[in-house]
Amino acid sequence: MEYFSKFSKKHDNSPDVVGSITRNKKPVINLRGFWEKGLESFQQYIAPNLKAEWTLLWDYRPMSKDREDYYYFSEYVAQFNELESCIAPTDSKLRPDIRNLENDKIKIGNTHKRR
Repeated sequence: MEYFSKFSKKHDNSPDVVGSITRNKKPVINLRGFWEKGLESFQQYIAPNLKAEWTLLWDYRPMSKDREDYYYFSEYVAQFNELESCIAPTDSKLRPDIRNLENDKIKIGNTHKRR
């Protein structure tokens, strides 16, 4: 897999990321991607009569307006720590000491931890 820095002086329309998935040292699937567009794959060989096309694997989404409040994480990543009703009651995310420490309530978190 090749890598080109986002800050390099790239003036053409070539992909930022290029790679392939191989079987027996022969490419089976080609990959290409652009930081502001997404990641695509191309199946090298399907069948003699079929024409393969690039398939979108990942699509770039612009950052939200309140990105500074979420440390510039994407919306997807910012949701990782959201509590859901379906998690087990024994999940460590539900521990009061952990929740308080994450919310910058260190004294309260330490009090819960010492119980």
